[in-house]
Amino acid sequence: YDYIHDEGAGAAPLQLNCFSNSLVQYTEFARIISTPSWHGEMVTDEGPGGNNTYRYNRFIDTQGSGVIVALTPVPPVTLSNYYIYGNVFWQQHTGNYIGDGIIACLNGQTCSHWYFYNNTIANFGGSASANGAGWFEASTASTDIQIKNNIWYNSTNVSFSTTAPGQINHDYNYFVDSTGSLTETHGETGTGNI
Repeated sequence: YDYIHDEGAGAAPLQLNCFSNSLVQYTEFARIISTPSWHGEMVTDEGPGGNNTYRYNRFIDTQGSGVIVALTPVPPVTLSNYYIYGNVFWQQHTGNYIGDGIIACLNGQTCSHWYFYNNTIANFGGSASANGAGWFEASTASTDIQIKNNIWYNSTNVSFSTTAPGQINHDYNYFVDSTGSLTETHGETGTGNI
């Protein structure tokens, strides 16, 4: 039970290195600042790591690269078996933008066996050239990324971008008053309050 909030530019509220077999739960992360020289994120995971769970957390007013982001090390490393479920990703101020997606795997990191289920994503915006309220996968080596049973509400430019076909399996999501890549075999769209 933590409340991590109001971090200035140049700080990541939770910065992880060699983080494995861990649980982050019942934490509220709120308000991080991003600048052109420091692209903020609530959680920076530098790996290598595995078997980590993020559940029942609230991520409020994030701006920058993303909310949970794997990035940085040279040479790139592998982050595997991540379970992200039951969280709320919420923008109170719709002027905040995410450049690479709610979850992003950047700079050649390999993110395999990541499961993003039963989360609520509300009021996220993204520019036309950004991934906005979705997921961005930059490594061709990543496999088995599952995005299912989530609710996107009032979010723009929802997308699930990847550099290699078949890396991301997204389905059974519900998109309410949202825009972007909303086509799924079993996905649903709607309008109005939920």
